[in-house]
Amino acid sequence: MLLFLLSIAETPEDRSKLTEIYDRYFLKMYNYAVSQLQTRSEAEDAVQEAFLSLAKNINKIDDPASRSAAGYVMTTLKNKVINVKRKKKRDADLFNTAASENAEFDDSVFDRIVKTERTEKLNNAVKRLQSRERHIILLRLYEEMSFDQIAKLAGMSEGNVKNIYYRSLVKLRTMLEDEENE
Repeated sequence: MLLFLLSIAETPEDRSKLTEIYDRYFLKMYNYAVSQLQTRSEAEDAVQEAFLSLAKNINKIDDPASRSAAGYVMTTLKNKVINVKRKKKRDADLFNTAASENAEFDDSVFDRIVKTERTEKLNNAVKRLQSRERHIILLRLYEEMSFDQIAKLAGMSEGNVKNIYYRSLVKLRTMLEDEENE
């Protein structure tokens, strides 16, 4: 991650500041993110997003060792953690809404019970996917967005989005099959 951050820094002074910020605050940021989020991958995403934001706004930091810099760094991370939590809640709400809407079309009680069980299993399996995988699945299946639209929204190539989507479907299928076999 540090090498990428250094590659987007414009001046040697900016690279020096980013290196010092990374060395000084990375562990504290990571530990905070892990304590606030459910998974390490979510924590890593939040820290990475915070560092990207810091790299873009490096001119706002004069002395990385100052108290104001420490406050700015941690505030940036806290905002990214809040964004991850909001996104998770939106994803869960979106999935639950879509699942409940689909359940309303069945007439028989037995069909509703079976569909509810399947929905719960699928919901649990989707929750176990990594944040990026879950987001792409939800956008593709429930928002019915094209791969191109998802790629633009996520800032990724369309090919990368397709790969993540299809690998996520395979993971979901495997999770559901494993659960059936237990």
